[in-house]
Amino acid sequence: METAFEVLNLTKRFGGVVAVDELSFAVDGGEVFGFLGRNGAGKTTTLKCALDLVKPSGGEIRLFGEDWRRPDVRRRIGYLPEFPVRYPYMTQRRYLRFASRLFGINAAEGRRRADELLGRVELEDAADRKMGGFSKGMLQRVGLAQSLLNDPDLLFLDEPTAGLDPLGHHLVKELVADFAARGKAVVVSSHILAEIENQCSRVAIIEEGRLIAEGDLEDLLRPTNVVELEVEEVTPSLRASLERLAGAVEVEANRLRLTLLPGKEAADVSRAAAAAGAVVTGLATRRQSLENLFVSLIRGEEEEEGEAA
Repeated sequence: METAFEVLNLTKRFGGVVAVDELSFAVDGGEVFGFLGRNGAGKTTTLKCALDLVKPSGGEIRLFGEDWRRPDVRRRIGYLPEFPVRYPYMTQRRYLRFASRLFGINAAEGRRRADELLGRVELEDAADRKMGGFSKGMLQRVGLAQSLLNDPDLLFLDEPTAGLDPLGHHLVKELVADFAARGKAVVVSSHILAEIENQCSRVAIIEEGRLIAEGDLEDLLRPTNVVELEVEEVTPSLRASLERLAGAVEVEANRLRLTLLPGKEAADVSRAAAAAGAVVTGLATRRQSLENLFVSLIRGEEEEEGEAA
């Protein structure tokens, strides 16, 4: 897969404030990439630089291997901003047809794409209603449809599930998965870390415009010392055996959660269960969650800054 989006030592200053600080990362086609950071960390500024809405102070951006300032290259991008603005006097159908013309799509094809996408975001029943009275969730769905009008090869989604109900969240997940399956790249910036963890294969985490972590989620989310064991029956002898391996043992019906002592592993739990005559029906080591990783990295940065001060 070609590299769809590459940031090389990107820097953006607003007066004396450094919003993006020599940031570098890359996103390949067919990849769902999570772009994470606190409010004000520089995520939206980075995306706006790629869209040529904000001029970088330094560094370089490559889109599909080309300079990001080329209009023909930027035509291959779709973008859903965090705070999309809609025309309240327009219906959804009219708005999408209008937006398609801005992409240079002819009228007939624009009508076809508008109708198709209204169906995909499940708004066809409200297609001819003016958007002035729409909820945040409905406007977000319109924004999703608009971001896909040009069938982009690179899609930027900035807080795509803001205001959406659970069905809307599921809809976004399906759209993103389908998009990536077609070899296209998706960059998702979101504060809902559980969704990022479920959708993305790689992530970059930034703090004060600097990259503090990047990589495959499988590598970043290391196993913890918590093991979950499921057996046919929890007997006193089984529990006694397991308590010699763990600092804490929680029991719920036929499931046990063990916080292992240093040096102990899941294999030790399996052997202890077998020695106690238990019939094991499930054994798994819990991974660190993306939320826990994110919090630990940000707190680590804060502690380093405090020590430096």
